[in-house]
Amino acid sequence: MSRWILLPLLAFVSCAGAPEHQIRDIGRPDAAMLELLAKAERAYRAEAPEYPALRDQILQSPTAAGWHARTFVRDFMFAREQTPLRQDQELLRAAAKIKNPVERRAVEGLIGLGEAAMPVLIDDVLLHDQTFTREIGVELIGYLGLVAMPAVIEVTKSDNPRHRRAAARALAAFAKEPDAVAALRRLVADSDFTVRADAVRGLRGAGPAEGELLGQLVQNDEDEFVRRVAAGALAGHPGRETATLLVDYLAVMKSRRDMRGYEVAQETLQELAGARGPRTVEAWRRWAEKQPAAPRAAISRPETGNR
Repeated sequence: MSRWILLPLLAFVSCAGAPEHQIRDIGRPDAAMLELLAKAERAYRAEAPEYPALRDQILQSPTAAGWHARTFVRDFMFAREQTPLRQDQELLRAAAKIKNPVERRAVEGLIGLGEAAMPVLIDDVLLHDQTFTREIGVELIGYLGLVAMPAVIEVTKSDNPRHRRAAARALAAFAKEPDAVAALRRLVADSDFTVRADAVRGLRGAGPAEGELLGQLVQNDEDEFVRRVAAGALAGHPGRETATLLVDYLAVMKSRRDMRGYEVAQETLQELAGARGPRTVEAWRRWAEKQPAAPRAAISRPETGNR
């Protein structure tokens, strides 16, 4: 009876891993561990009162904890495949507000495992070759909270830029934490522009000092895409200085006929204003002058001659 639990999990790992993706070797359960895992899964699915005690037994073994974590990841992914992530959704939702009961219970199961779930969430999911799976990793790590942060920060040191990008996206959930902000700041200086862009997105929800950094990136980053992303991320840092910088950026984009940059500036200003519809540069400037000063040092304004 106990072997039924391993076969679907092995199938999940095989399916989730493209040929070039290396799934973490967490060890193969022995007969006693298989029995414990099967018993715990049955109790979990039945919402039986003995489940917490069984989970505590599982947590005594990293191998058992890893395989149990894969049960929850499998459930979440199979449920999510029916309702894919939308790019315009909030990055994170409170676990209690997840409507799909399978997703919600899988998240609660991972939260119950805490740090012991991280090896699987990092190597099986966050660092996966497929974008869909990586995004699931970003979301699940966010639900786990601060226990997940040290492992994600470690990933920022990877030689693989795709891994650093994934870490930057996951760190957005911890943008109020000094250690996470420090890691994102390091990634903002990354040699890969896609890594810089994802780190910049993560700083949208960071503290006031990061608004000044974003303003500098709007002006000075060597890559046009990163500058646009930084302009968009300034939506998380309201204030007169931000508004004025964005109006100046809007004017620069208009003069260069850079429609994508112009659209980003318009969209960010609309978000800050809580209003819909584009305005002229002059109208936005009048609006910006009426905004209260942000509680931070002023952001210097871009020159029309820059890039």
